[in-house]
Amino acid sequence: MRTPSATLSASLLLLKSVHTTAARRLNCHLGLTYKRFVTTGLVLLCGPLYTHPNMRRTDQTQQQPPTPARLNNSGSALQTVLVVLAAVAVVALAIASFFYFGEKPVQPQGQVEAVWVYPIHRQSNYGGGGTGQAPGIEQTFDQLFVLAKVKIDNPGKIPIFIRDMSAVVTLPPDVTKASQAAGRSDFSQIFVAYPETAEHKQEPLLRDTSIAPGSSAEGLVIFNYPLTKEQWDTHTALDVTISFVHQADIVLKAAQ
Repeated sequence: MRTPSATLSASLLLLKSVHTTAARRLNCHLGLTYKRFVTTGLVLLCGPLYTHPNMRRTDQTQQQPPTPARLNNSGSALQTVLVVLAAVAVVALAIASFFYFGEKPVQPQGQVEAVWVYPIHRQSNYGGGGTGQAPGIEQTFDQLFVLAKVKIDNPGKIPIFIRDMSAVVTLPPDVTKASQAAGRSDFSQIFVAYPETAEHKQEPLLRDTSIAPGSSAEGLVIFNYPLTKEQWDTHTALDVTISFVHQADIVLKAAQ
């Protein structure tokens, strides 16, 4: 049978053991709580600059950087695409250069087949003529129609279109006079107003005339100059210029 002192000693030992165990558990709990508190605070304060070690391991596992093999494969594919595009561009440029530089554009050709000249001389008297009146004023009107039969050839491979026609007559000493070709309406009126020109009336060669590849077009072109027949007889050259929509102009020299 235990004495009271032995019983008291056993109770004290049991209380001390319980206290030690409780203290250890409390310290462990407080330590974990402190660590969690610090970790949470760092995450909130630093954001993406700080992550828990366990979280870093998880992120590294999910977001692995591309390996050198993958980079090499993607770079090789891009290089292949660029090489193919460059080759296609070079071939296209070579084909375009061949057609642009290899074959020179063929210029239209032509000639002035015949020329007829009709001088017009008119005199008029204005006022006067009555008894005791001053003599009237006499006026002289001179002009000269040049009718030229022109032929245009198209030796090229595309249609050509006549844009305009003009002619320059050269008189001594190096005096030039220019004239634009008569249009459709003026062309018809000239033969009505001056019947003496009707013997050489032909189909006109007009502006906007199209000439198919390998074909030709010819017709009459009329020019008008303020000259007398005597002045015309001294001319040294008659140059007819034909302008086209896309081709360079050509100059046709009439025979003297």
